Amino acid sequence: MTANSYIIFNNINSLDIKDIIITELPLFDTPARRVTKTQVPGRSGDLRILENDEFGQDVYDSIEKNVKMTYLGTNYDLIKRWLRGTNKLFLSNQPDRYFKASVDNIIPFEKIIKAINNFTVTFSCFPYAYLKTGDIPISYTPTETTWETIIMNEYDLSLPHLKIFGQGDIGVMINGVETDFYSVDHYIECDSELQQCYKENQNLGMNMSGEFPVLYPGENVIEFTGNINQVILTPRWRTS
Repeated sequence: MTANSYIIFNNINSLDIKDIIITELPLFDTPARRVTKTQVPGRSGDLRILENDEFGQDVYDSIEKNVKMTYLGTNYDLIKRWLRGTNKLFLSNQPDRYFKASVDNIIPFEKIIKAINNFTVTFSCFPYAYLKTGDIPISYTPTETTWETIIMNEYDLSLPHLKIFGQGDIGVMINGVETDFYSVDHYIECDSELQQCYKENQNLGMNMSGEFPVLYPGENVIEFTGNINQVILTPRWRTS
Protein backbone atom coordinates (compact mmCIF):
# COMPACT_ATOMS: atom_id res chain seq x y z
CA MET A 1 0.00 0.00 0.00
CA THR A 2 1.43 3.38 -0.99
CA ALA A 3 1.65 6.39 1.29
CA ASN A 4 -0.81 8.19 -0.99
CA SER A 5 -3.54 5.57 -0.79
CA TYR A 6 -6.87 7.12 0.06
CA ILE A 7 -10.61 6.75 0.16
CA ILE A 8 -13.29 9.37 -0.33
CA PHE A 9 -16.52 8.95 1.64
CA ASN A 10 -19.16 11.52 2.54
CA ASN A 11 -17.27 13.84 0.15
CA ILE A 12 -14.22 13.82 2.45
CA ASN A 13 -10.83 12.55 1.28
CA SER A 14 -8.88 10.60 3.89
CA LEU A 15 -5.75 12.51 2.79
CA ASP A 16 -7.40 15.66 4.15
CA ILE A 17 -7.85 14.16 7.63
CA LYS A 18 -4.84 14.61 9.86
CA ASP A 19 -3.33 11.40 11.29
CA ILE A 20 -5.44 8.99 9.18
CA ILE A 21 -3.45 6.44 7.18
CA ILE A 22 -5.06 3.94 4.81
CA THR A 23 -3.08 0.73 5.26
CA GLU A 24 -5.06 -1.67 3.07
CA LEU A 25 -7.66 -1.26 0.34
CA PRO A 26 -9.95 -3.99 -1.00
CA LEU A 27 -9.01 -5.62 -4.28
CA PHE A 28 -11.26 -5.91 -7.32
CA ASP A 29 -14.04 -8.41 -6.75
CA THR A 30 -17.36 -9.36 -8.26
CA PRO A 31 -20.73 -9.79 -6.55
CA ALA A 32 -22.37 -13.17 -6.24
CA ARG A 33 -25.36 -13.89 -8.45
CA ARG A 34 -28.47 -14.66 -6.44
CA VAL A 35 -29.12 -18.36 -6.89
CA THR A 36 -31.68 -20.68 -5.34
CA LYS A 37 -30.36 -24.22 -4.96
CA THR A 38 -32.75 -27.13 -4.53
CA GLN A 39 -31.87 -30.76 -4.01
CA VAL A 40 -33.81 -33.07 -6.32
CA PRO A 41 -34.28 -36.69 -5.14
CA GLY A 42 -32.46 -39.15 -7.38
CA ARG A 43 -30.41 -36.43 -9.06
CA SER A 44 -26.78 -35.56 -8.43
CA GLY A 45 -26.00 -31.97 -7.58
CA ASP A 46 -28.47 -29.15 -7.05
CA LEU A 47 -31.12 -27.60 -9.27
CA ARG A 48 -29.93 -24.01 -9.65
CA ILE A 49 -32.41 -21.23 -10.38
CA LEU A 50 -30.91 -17.83 -11.17
CA GLU A 51 -32.97 -14.85 -10.03
CA ASN A 52 -33.66 -12.15 -12.64
CA ASP A 53 -34.92 -8.60 -12.28
CA GLU A 54 -37.78 -6.98 -14.21
CA PHE A 55 -35.44 -6.39 -17.16
CA GLY A 56 -34.36 -10.03 -17.38
CA GLN A 57 -30.92 -9.26 -15.94
CA ASP A 58 -29.13 -11.25 -13.24
CA VAL A 59 -29.73 -10.21 -9.63
CA TYR A 60 -26.66 -9.81 -7.41
CA ASP A 61 -26.12 -9.73 -3.67
CA SER A 62 -24.54 -6.75 -1.93
CA ILE A 63 -20.79 -6.87 -1.44
CA GLU A 64 -18.62 -5.86 1.50
CA LYS A 65 -15.44 -3.87 1.08
CA ASN A 66 -13.05 -3.75 4.02
CA VAL A 67 -10.70 -0.81 4.40
CA LYS A 68 -7.94 -1.02 6.99
CA MET A 69 -6.82 2.22 8.61
CA THR A 70 -4.53 3.60 11.27
CA TYR A 71 -5.54 6.65 13.27
CA LEU A 72 -2.91 8.40 15.35
CA GLY A 73 -5.02 11.36 16.40
CA THR A 74 -7.57 12.00 19.14
CA ASN A 75 -10.46 13.69 17.30
CA TYR A 76 -12.74 10.66 17.47
CA ASP A 77 -15.88 12.71 16.87
CA LEU A 78 -14.50 13.73 13.49
CA ILE A 79 -13.89 10.10 12.53
CA LYS A 80 -17.37 9.10 13.70
CA ARG A 81 -19.00 11.83 11.62
CA TRP A 82 -16.96 10.86 8.59
CA LEU A 83 -17.59 7.12 8.73
CA ARG A 84 -21.36 7.02 9.07
CA GLY A 85 -24.39 6.93 6.82
CA THR A 86 -24.71 6.21 3.11
CA ASN A 87 -22.79 7.90 0.31
CA LYS A 88 -20.43 7.36 -2.60
CA LEU A 89 -17.21 5.48 -1.84
CA PHE A 90 -14.12 6.16 -3.96
CA LEU A 91 -11.00 3.97 -3.67
CA SER A 92 -7.61 5.15 -4.90
CA ASN A 93 -6.78 1.73 -6.37
CA GLN A 94 -9.93 1.84 -8.55
CA PRO A 95 -9.77 5.43 -9.81
CA ASP A 96 -12.28 5.10 -12.66
CA ARG A 97 -15.28 4.13 -10.52
CA TYR A 98 -17.14 4.49 -7.25
CA PHE A 99 -19.54 2.48 -5.13
CA LYS A 100 -22.79 3.30 -3.37
CA ALA A 101 -21.91 2.32 0.16
CA SER A 102 -22.92 2.49 3.80
CA VAL A 103 -20.96 1.87 6.99
CA ASP A 104 -22.64 -0.87 8.98
CA ASN A 105 -19.97 -1.99 11.44
CA ILE A 106 -19.12 -0.30 14.74
CA ILE A 107 -15.76 1.49 14.74
CA PRO A 108 -13.72 0.12 17.70
CA PHE A 109 -12.81 3.46 19.25
CA GLU A 110 -12.02 1.79 22.56
CA LYS A 111 -9.14 -0.06 20.90
CA ILE A 112 -7.96 3.11 19.18
CA ILE A 113 -7.96 5.00 22.48
CA LYS A 114 -5.89 2.22 24.02
CA ALA A 115 -3.19 2.95 21.43
CA ILE A 116 -3.86 -0.06 19.23
CA ASN A 117 -4.60 2.50 16.50
CA ASN A 118 -5.45 0.01 13.72
CA PHE A 119 -9.03 -0.72 12.75
CA THR A 120 -11.13 -1.97 9.83
CA VAL A 121 -14.14 -0.23 8.32
CA THR A 122 -16.61 -2.46 6.51
CA PHE A 123 -18.52 -0.74 3.73
CA SER A 124 -21.69 -2.50 2.58
CA CYS A 125 -21.90 -1.75 -1.13
CA PHE A 126 -24.55 -1.96 -3.80
CA PRO A 127 -23.35 -4.77 -6.10
CA TYR A 128 -22.54 -2.47 -9.01
CA ALA A 129 -19.52 -0.25 -9.49
CA TYR A 130 -20.47 3.04 -11.15
CA LEU A 131 -18.13 4.39 -13.82
CA LYS A 132 -17.17 8.04 -13.46
CA THR A 133 -17.65 8.44 -17.20
CA GLY A 134 -21.29 7.48 -16.70
CA ASP A 135 -21.86 10.70 -14.74
CA ILE A 136 -20.84 12.83 -17.73
CA PRO A 137 -24.01 14.10 -19.45
CA ILE A 138 -24.49 13.48 -23.16
CA SER A 139 -26.30 16.30 -24.98
CA TYR A 140 -28.49 15.81 -28.04
CA THR A 141 -30.07 18.54 -30.15
CA PRO A 142 -32.75 17.00 -32.37
CA THR A 143 -33.03 18.70 -35.76
CA GLU A 144 -36.45 17.30 -36.68
CA THR A 145 -39.67 16.34 -34.90
CA THR A 146 -38.64 12.69 -35.36
CA TRP A 147 -34.95 12.13 -34.70
CA GLU A 148 -32.84 9.04 -34.05
CA THR A 149 -29.45 8.31 -32.53
CA ILE A 150 -27.49 5.29 -31.29
CA ILE A 151 -25.67 4.93 -27.98
CA MET A 152 -23.41 2.00 -27.13
CA ASN A 153 -23.41 0.49 -23.64
CA GLU A 154 -20.20 -1.45 -22.99
CA TYR A 155 -21.22 -2.39 -19.45
CA ASP A 156 -24.24 -3.80 -17.61
CA LEU A 157 -27.79 -2.50 -17.97
CA SER A 158 -27.94 1.11 -16.82
CA LEU A 159 -30.74 3.28 -15.46
CA PRO A 160 -30.20 6.72 -16.98
CA HIS A 161 -31.38 10.20 -16.08
CA LEU A 162 -32.94 12.32 -18.84
CA LYS A 163 -33.63 16.03 -18.87
CA ILE A 164 -35.73 16.93 -21.90
CA PHE A 165 -36.24 20.53 -23.01
CA GLY A 166 -39.26 21.12 -25.21
CA GLN A 167 -42.98 21.84 -25.37
CA GLY A 168 -46.12 19.75 -25.56
CA ASP A 169 -46.23 15.97 -25.97
CA ILE A 170 -42.86 14.27 -26.32
CA GLY A 171 -41.91 10.65 -26.96
CA VAL A 172 -38.71 8.73 -26.28
CA MET A 173 -38.28 5.21 -27.63
CA ILE A 174 -35.27 3.02 -26.79
CA ASN A 175 -34.98 -0.29 -28.63
CA GLY A 176 -38.70 -0.20 -29.37
CA VAL A 177 -39.78 0.49 -25.77
CA GLU A 178 -41.69 3.77 -25.64
CA THR A 179 -41.91 6.42 -22.93
CA ASP A 180 -44.28 9.35 -23.44
CA PHE A 181 -44.35 12.71 -21.68
CA TYR A 182 -47.42 14.93 -21.87
CA SER A 183 -47.89 18.70 -21.68
CA VAL A 184 -44.20 19.41 -21.20
CA ASP A 185 -43.66 23.06 -20.25
CA HIS A 186 -40.06 24.08 -21.01
CA TYR A 187 -38.52 20.88 -19.60
CA ILE A 188 -39.15 17.63 -17.74
CA GLU A 189 -36.80 15.23 -15.94
CA CYS A 190 -37.02 11.44 -15.82
CA ASP A 191 -34.91 9.41 -13.37
CA SER A 192 -35.03 5.70 -14.15
CA GLU A 193 -33.07 4.75 -11.05
CA LEU A 194 -35.45 6.53 -8.67
CA GLN A 195 -38.40 5.85 -11.00
CA GLN A 196 -39.51 9.44 -10.76
CA CYS A 197 -40.66 12.03 -13.28
CA TYR A 198 -40.51 15.65 -12.15
CA LYS A 199 -39.73 19.31 -12.74
CA GLU A 200 -37.89 20.97 -9.87
CA ASN A 201 -39.90 19.91 -6.79
CA GLN A 202 -43.07 19.12 -8.74
CA ASN A 203 -44.01 15.46 -9.21
CA LEU A 204 -44.99 14.91 -12.84
CA GLY A 205 -45.63 11.19 -12.68
CA MET A 206 -49.12 11.77 -14.09
CA ASN A 207 -47.51 13.38 -17.16
CA MET A 208 -45.67 10.20 -18.10
CA SER A 209 -46.76 6.86 -19.52
CA GLY A 210 -44.85 3.75 -20.52
CA GLU A 211 -41.65 2.30 -19.11
CA PHE A 212 -38.79 4.15 -17.49
CA PRO A 213 -35.96 4.24 -20.04
CA VAL A 214 -33.07 1.78 -19.67
CA LEU A 215 -29.88 1.23 -21.65
CA TYR A 216 -29.20 -2.43 -22.34
CA PRO A 217 -25.70 -3.80 -22.94
CA GLY A 218 -24.71 -3.29 -26.56
CA GLU A 219 -26.38 -1.05 -29.12
CA ASN A 220 -29.31 1.13 -28.05
CA VAL A 221 -31.36 2.86 -30.75
CA ILE A 222 -33.02 5.99 -29.34
CA GLU A 223 -35.80 7.82 -31.16
CA PHE A 224 -37.16 11.20 -30.07
CA THR A 225 -40.48 12.59 -31.28
CA GLY A 226 -42.15 15.93 -30.64
CA ASN A 227 -41.12 19.54 -30.21
CA ILE A 228 -37.74 18.97 -28.53
CA ASN A 229 -34.98 21.57 -28.21
CA GLN A 230 -32.43 19.52 -26.30
CA VAL A 231 -32.03 16.22 -24.47
CA ILE A 232 -29.42 15.78 -21.74
CA LEU A 233 -28.87 12.09 -20.99
CA THR A 234 -26.70 10.96 -18.08
CA PRO A 235 -26.09 7.25 -18.77
CA ARG A 236 -24.89 6.11 -15.31
CA TRP A 237 -22.72 3.30 -16.65
CA ARG A 238 -22.33 0.50 -14.12
CA THR A 239 -20.58 -2.84 -14.02
CA SER A 240 -20.90 -5.87 -11.77
